[in-house]
Amino acid sequence: MAFNTLTFWISFTGFLIIYKCLPRRGQNALLLLANFVMMALWNPWLPGVISALALFIFFLALRLEKAQTKRRDLLWAVTAVVVGLLLALRLLKWQSPGQLTPTTAAFTGVSFISLQLLGYFISVYRLQQAPSRDSFGFLLFATFFPIAQMGPIERFEHLYPQFELRQPSTDWTRGLNLIVLGLIKKLAIADPLSNFTFSATPSLSLLTGGALWVYSLTSFVQVYADFSGYIDIARGISVLLGFEITENFIQPYLARNIGDVWRRWNISLMSWFNEFVYLPLILKTKNLYLSAAAVMALSGIWHGLSWRFALWAISWTLAYWIYLFYRIRARRRPPALFGWRGPITVLSIAVTLIVSSLSTLVFMSDSLGDYLQVWMRALTFSVHDFESLILRAEQTSLQGLPVFASCVVVIIAESFMVNFKRAPLLNFRQAPLLLFFLLLFALAALASGESHHFIYLRY
Repeated sequence: MAFNTLTFWISFTGFLIIYKCLPRRGQNALLLLANFVMMALWNPWLPGVISALALFIFFLALRLEKAQTKRRDLLWAVTAVVVGLLLALRLLKWQSPGQLTPTTAAFTGVSFISLQLLGYFISVYRLQQAPSRDSFGFLLFATFFPIAQMGPIERFEHLYPQFELRQPSTDWTRGLNLIVLGLIKKLAIADPLSNFTFSATPSLSLLTGGALWVYSLTSFVQVYADFSGYIDIARGISVLLGFEITENFIQPYLARNIGDVWRRWNISLMSWFNEFVYLPLILKTKNLYLSAAAVMALSGIWHGLSWRFALWAISWTLAYWIYLFYRIRARRRPPALFGWRGPITVLSIAVTLIVSSLSTLVFMSDSLGDYLQVWMRALTFSVHDFESLILRAEQTSLQGLPVFASCVVVIIAESFMVNFKRAPLLNFRQAPLLLFFLLLFALAALASGESHHFIYLRY
């Protein structure tokens, strides 16, 4: 049961009413039950797998606290179990590449949760975190359904205390704002662009030059709206339940350089790699380039065992190396990349956005040879470039103006939320009818429109 279905919102409304009527312990018990039910709907054996993994790490962390020797052996054992589980599910996913099945849905959830649990165990190993002695609370932390399928990756010390210390939610207006924003991203931007960017129509092979560059930018927008839309909905649901979860995107389309991209995109994942891979490697090797390459390689492997993600990782590694070289060798902060205001800033944002968009070209290709052909076509310009783009839009029934208007609304809304962190974009007391009709529009679209699965679940 996905967040973009009317069935979910009807069920969640009933759940929320019962949840708010219970004391805190009753809320936690109901929440754990809801976590298991949601996971079982994604895949029947997922609750058992996640519970077994969570309890395995829970008890080994307690043993780690008492162990005087062989602490590293315990760390390697947990790491081996997590990596083995991910590889096993990845091999099962190969049977249905690019398709949404119970196995792919299970893998996506396990991939996020396993890093969350492994991060907890490493923190205990480093003596940065005392091991939990509350198995019930630990299961809540491991299975919290708003983030269990597509993140963000939460830190134990951030999420776990909220199960006991959270205050009754009085910020429900902000929660509704986030849900509405997420639904607009998904229903008004990502879904209309989905057929345009991913359907295999003959016009795709005809795209050249400028049309291919615009197409890659469209793909970037589609993936961002889809993934960040899910995160906004998850954050909104969490706020309604009385929780605050990590913000996973901060306007990545405004990044000023390659380093800034990864401080704004999938923040929880890159923060995890930064703390547990990048910084330890820098301390051991003193080599920024090797550490960056390791992070990109592991990120590519985590996303998928295929030549596409290998090339994706290589391309981002090269881009990051250029960024590092430029930054290290520059005697002062180079204005074209590091944030002077005015035209230079606009240019640096545009260049960074183009580089980010071109990284999607690898996912348009069926083979390595085809990928090289795509790049050759991307560098071939003619006056007829955009005719094939218009043909593709017609074949996929894309309505460009509503999508563009929705993008403008999202940019304005996100800018407001970034600058006024906890202020709701729409205050219910000030604009009750507007907020009501926005919600009504979103639910009507869920009920009558064609809604696609979240794309991240396929990979």
